[in-house]
Amino acid sequence: MSTAMRMLDAPQVRGLAHRLLAVGPLLYQVPPDRLAAELGWPLLPRKIGSLRFADPGLPVGTGQATLGVADNGAVRTVAVPICDPLPDEETDDDWDFHQDAFAFAGRALTEELGPVERTIPGDQPVMEWTRGETALQLSRGRNTVNLHLFAARDVGQDDDV
Repeated sequence: MSTAMRMLDAPQVRGLAHRLLAVGPLLYQVPPDRLAAELGWPLLPRKIGSLRFADPGLPVGTGQATLGVADNGAVRTVAVPICDPLPDEETDDDWDFHQDAFAFAGRALTEELGPVERTIPGDQPVMEWTRGETALQLSRGRNTVNLHLFAARDVGQDDDV
């Protein structure tokens, strides 16, 4: 396993999940600056299309969370890395690290939130939990592992975050 790569520990993963779930009712209701403030994260000046970025203050990833903004100007989704991204020249050990980070975070979330409610297997797997009108997804993508907050109505739709 690559020793240069970092991931959140179980209490950090569980804490992040609860923090995200706490702001879930604000999705589609408040603009990025307000949602970031509710999370206690500074909003960063960087913008790409309908995406805004905030600093979650975590010791992993790129140092930023992604806020997807709906047409009405309100945040519709949040994605936060739970580990460092794969390097440009990744090794098998780096890829294994991401699989381990995904499995570790999934176990921590299952212990905290209960059984996974939906899974998507494959090279880019997803685990999902729903709480009322809010959904959390843990996903292993092409180069990182993220915890996503969605409105439950949006789960299963294509997303750019």
